[in-house]
Amino acid sequence: MLFFDETKANSTSNRQPRIPEFQGVILAGQGNNLSVLPEHPSLLPKALLPVAGRPMVCYPIEWLEKAGVLDIIIVAHGPAGPRISHALKSAYTGAAEVKVISLDGPAMGTADALIQIRDKLKHDIVVVGCDLITDVNSTAFLDHHRVASPSLTALFYQPRWEAGTPPKDNPFASLVGVEGRTGRLVMASSPDEDEISLRTSLLWKYPCVDLYTQLQDAHAYVMQRWVLDFVADRPKIISLREDLLPLLAKAQYKRGMSKGLDVGKYIDESMTDVVMEGLKLSSTSESPVDETSTLQPSCMAYIARRAEDGLTYRANTLLTFTEVNRHLIREWAGERVSRNTELSVRTQIGLDSLVGDGSKVEERSSIKRSILGSGCILGKGCKVVNTILMDNVILDDNVKLDGCIVADGARIGEKTSLRDCLVGPNAVVPKETQEKNEEFEREGR
Repeated sequence: MLFFDETKANSTSNRQPRIPEFQGVILAGQGNNLSVLPEHPSLLPKALLPVAGRPMVCYPIEWLEKAGVLDIIIVAHGPAGPRISHALKSAYTGAAEVKVISLDGPAMGTADALIQIRDKLKHDIVVVGCDLITDVNSTAFLDHHRVASPSLTALFYQPRWEAGTPPKDNPFASLVGVEGRTGRLVMASSPDEDEISLRTSLLWKYPCVDLYTQLQDAHAYVMQRWVLDFVADRPKIISLREDLLPLLAKAQYKRGMSKGLDVGKYIDESMTDVVMEGLKLSSTSESPVDETSTLQPSCMAYIARRAEDGLTYRANTLLTFTEVNRHLIREWAGERVSRNTELSVRTQIGLDSLVGDGSKVEERSSIKRSILGSGCILGKGCKVVNTILMDNVILDDNVKLDGCIVADGARIGEKTSLRDCLVGPNAVVPKETQEKNEEFEREGR
């Protein structure tokens, strides 16, 4: 395991008051659903894909910082670690101390990744993915967890759909059951489950449960430190979302399950008073809470609704990645076209686009709902729509791109037309190429 330590050199006078109760962990996996170069993701880590001109990972860092979580570890994979560490030197200048740990070996699940760094986690943990970009108040999310002090609190959100209605088969949707009065999470089915059964024991203990079918898991969790030790002793728990969350939710109502899991031995005795008070606040019963209930796991749900909490995105697919870029462009308050950009006559750049420093756009080219990085060159008659061009990309004359991501240093030959394509770093697309849903990478890889 390689370790890369990036400590921000901010003076103590500029730091926010440290909150020692939480450590932040940002999981920066390879991004199987969103990789500009699937065979070599370390060349352009998902965490460094640009969102409104900034590395994606900066957004969850700042989200944690706003809640006062200033001790943050980014868990990367293989050679991606040094790249992320290097990029953050200039991309992030906040108050948090950010360390990057790079894990060797094959790709692993989210629970496995946490176990690999367990010795560096001393407090309760806030875990988020590097692709989370949200308007949700992070302090309110942590306060929701503090009230009842459950074993784990998960963030769910209502996704935004371009057409206004969700698709019939949303692969990321979850069936979520929440006790309305307390916010207790009692059901969290995996997205790939075809049939859902409601146990009598669940309905007996929680007779008033709100069921949601189109919520998505934000992959943001607050958990007590002992949960890591619990997971470490159970190698079958690979994913937080698919394995741990359903297990803890079910253990709240299934008779004998909590005792069989032997949760009591993992809970620190010093936390008993806090947990006890939380259970009293969240109890649905009029009778006093038995102290033995402190040895049972408990889960809470925080549901972010667009009307109150704004928009939330997980930029984990090409569709959501381009959508979050468009959303942030609409909210952009700075210059949309850098002053040192060279624009020829009859060039059209929409108000929903951004053009980076040192770029050059030749005549009769148009840019709509797109982002151009620094040093890009567009030849004559290029049409760029719903596309992300990273730094130093060259488009020869009469290139048409729609819904594409083009990585650093790539070049696309003249009269090429690409739709919904991924072009890797330094790749060269031959002239007059006509493709849809294709991936291009540099020759020799």
